Amino acid sequence: MTTISEALALAIQHHQAGRLQAAAQIYRQILQTEPNQPEALHLLGVIANQEGEHGIAVEYIGRAIGLKANVAAFHNNLGGAYRALRRISEAVACYRRALELEPDFAKAHSNLGVALKDQGKLAEAVACYRRALELKPDYAEVHSNLGVALQEQRKLAEAVACYRRALELKPDFAKAHSNLAVALKDQGKLDEASACCRRAAELNPELAGAHGNLGNALKDQGKLREAIACYHRALALKPDYAEVHSNLGVAFMDQGKLEEAVASYQRALALKADVAETHNNLGVAFEN
Repeated sequence: MTTISEALALAIQHHQAGRLQAAAQIYRQILQTEPNQPEALHLLGVIANQEGEHGIAVEYIGRAIGLKANVAAFHNNLGGAYRALRRISEAVACYRRALELEPDFAKAHSNLGVALKDQGKLAEAVACYRRALELKPDYAEVHSNLGVALQEQRKLAEAVACYRRALELKPDFAKAHSNLAVALKDQGKLDEASACCRRAAELNPELAGAHGNLGNALKDQGKLREAIACYHRALALKPDYAEVHSNLGVAFMDQGKLEEAVASYQRALALKADVAETHNNLGVAFEN
């Protein structure tokens, strides 16, 4: 007869291999036998989060914490579910609790950095990313995220160095190629930026940001038709991408297509109403 620990080990093998349904089935079977098995509850919550059922994830992982409150991974993953629900303050609290329990938990430092950046606390986010990299220097995703935070602080050279380090560690990291493109564009290196965007799109054709960033680089090079095609590709992948709607409006304005520009700006503002530049651009379009 299979023991709980044996069943759990088998489920974890399925889970780590990406066989989520097989893993979930075993976790549920464990809970039928032992309803208060904390690891099965926690991992069933992790699967729920992976599948986009973030509220269910909070329920399951919260129950696991109620049974076994001193496991850092439980709090870290609960933070991930809260962040997916855009409940950022609760996510931050979870990550901080994980780090109280396990101060050298690199993933929790990284996740806390992401959540703090969501709150606009860039200096604190940078500190968290740097701590994660002290603990795990080969953490490509954190090098890239650190680059994003530094770029928002307008530290472009440092951001570029972070993205390049991420790509040394993980050459097929599409998002880092796309992020590097943005920093290079901000440095005025438009040809390099375009090349990075194209590489990102080759690696992950479904990465809307890569198409949007390529559009920006092409627009700055005066290649408006190509830029607009890239923006349309980005919006086909992510229709609620407010920044791309706004940038598409700019490209239409540059072509003299005022009606299309107005429609793009209005769509951008319907999605994200607090962007002053888009309001200004819409006003300019109405005046023409």
